[in-house]
Amino acid sequence: MSIPSELIKQADDLRNSNQGIKAVDKYAQAREQYREAGDLKAAAEAQHMLSVSLKIENDTEAALEAHEKAREMYAAIDDAVGVARVERDVAIVYNYAGDNDNALKHMALSVEQLRNQQGEVPDTQAELGISLIKMGHLKEKAGQLEQGMALAKEGLEHTMEANHWFYSATGCLHLAAMLHKAKNYKNALKEAAKSEALFLEHFSQEPHPRRLAQIYGQMAYTYMAMNQKQSAVNFHQKALDYLVGTDAAVAKVLEDIHHQELQRYTGLSR
Repeated sequence: MSIPSELIKQADDLRNSNQGIKAVDKYAQAREQYREAGDLKAAAEAQHMLSVSLKIENDTEAALEAHEKAREMYAAIDDAVGVARVERDVAIVYNYAGDNDNALKHMALSVEQLRNQQGEVPDTQAELGISLIKMGHLKEKAGQLEQGMALAKEGLEHTMEANHWFYSATGCLHLAAMLHKAKNYKNALKEAAKSEALFLEHFSQEPHPRRLAQIYGQMAYTYMAMNQKQSAVNFHQKALDYLVGTDAAVAKVLEDIHHQELQRYTGLSR
């Protein structure tokens, strides 16, 4: 029988490769083993990542139910930061479902809870940073671009100071999309390149093909806006090369990278 840490590593690799359903089974096995061993924090974390895997699969109802269970498990051990992280992921579930009002409500709760924990709980800075970045993304979607960029930049200051490479790379990607919308294409490409560099630096230890597909899709989209067709074609193809996983998860990434618009411009199809 696999030890729980091995199951978590297997599940993480599956989740990062858009294979959320397979990841769910591994996380569930690890959760029960941690619970039996009395490690309730690790059990709560496994449940949380199980929830995120369902989120990636765009199974809104199951993801919300699983997140509620994770919230209860964190609350039972007085892990306020864990509860705030769940609030952030619940917001993202609602965002995926097109419910921006509920997404903003839960993201605001996450930011508030994490601000309250600053200086009291280690590692809060990075968590606050990524919640601010995600809040910025939601504000941008709500038509508040300047406020969104300000929040993303504030969040990036936190994640970079905390030396959290994954959250920083994610923040750079979100900022790239916002700069694109502001028609600041040169700086949009710079932020996307920063994100790419961080993911590639850590790819051998923590592969994230889904994120790389999103990055290259964003770069292709920006080159399309600049009418630099060959660059758009090259990066669109790179995005498609990294596109792996289940149909539901892949469909979300295709939406993220504006695949239909890119397809009409580049002539590339999956």
